[in-house]
Amino acid sequence: MITDHFYHERIWEVGLKSFAEKLVDNKMALIFHPMHDNDSYLADLKSLPEFENGKYLNVKGVEVIPEYKVKIKW
Repeated sequence: MITDHFYHERIWEVGLKSFAEKLVDNKMALIFHPMHDNDSYLADLKSLPEFENGKYLNVKGVEVIPEYKVKIKW
């Protein structure tokens, strides 16, 4: 999975259902890359974090929470 969430100051929710079969026998690795203060997409953002040495990365935690779906017929 390669994706981004840039800087929205919101919790990032990622669905893992499509990876379920691969995760039976394999580990999942999460790799985070910092934003750089000269990245062109930053011009589109309303607010920016404080960069340190030209970089910003703040991962406050990773939590896996199971979600279930139930169909009820009346």
